[in-house]
Amino acid sequence: MKNNSLILRLFTSSIALKGIVAISGLFLIGFIIIHLLGNLLFYVGPEVFNLYGYRLSQQKQIYTTLEIIILIGFVTHIGLTGWTTYINRRARPKTYQKRKTFQGIRNLFSSNMALTGTIIVCFLVVHLRGIRFAEKTQIPVPGEPGALMYDLYNLLIIKFTDPIYAGFYIISVCLVGGHLSHGLQSAFKSLGLYSGTMEIVLKRLAIAFGVVIALGFGSIPFYIWLLY
Repeated sequence: MKNNSLILRLFTSSIALKGIVAISGLFLIGFIIIHLLGNLLFYVGPEVFNLYGYRLSQQKQIYTTLEIIILIGFVTHIGLTGWTTYINRRARPKTYQKRKTFQGIRNLFSSNMALTGTIIVCFLVVHLRGIRFAEKTQIPVPGEPGALMYDLYNLLIIKFTDPIYAGFYIISVCLVGGHLSHGLQSAFKSLGLYSGTMEIVLKRLAIAFGVVIALGFGSIPFYIWLLY
């Protein structure tokens, strides 16, 4: 009974839920950083970029396990974020909601996290279909006779020379950057890290992080567009 009561309090406590959402969000941010670093190998050249993808695919058990963990992280984050929003809205008096409406919004992302989050999920589906599950050309692995690897480098060139796909991708990663920036600020607050001058420092850090993520991912289709 005590365990059931603890679980019930956990999923009805706004503070506890925000803490879990913050932790799951930080986990996903870690994945995004690693993913960006891998993508930036595109600038090194086709051999290095393709070998990076090949080495990852060679670790099938680890790779599959990580994909499952990341998927669970996404589902947990999205589900608990929605549940927390629902609980907060139920707890707010109507007068508070009306007052907030007339106060206006602080910025696009803080007031539209659910909307930008939904767009990002749609982007992930399109991106996975276009890259992760797309038909790929195989080429020889340098120094490994008989071994083949996917030509991911030319796949990106083909995808990003399509102006519609490239434009959708750039807009989407800008939304990702903004979403992560506000999400990181919310995580800092939920974890109790905002205090005194640290609030300003962490807020600027979160904004800078969002900009770096957007520029990092968005630079690749722009670079391909310039060259091809």
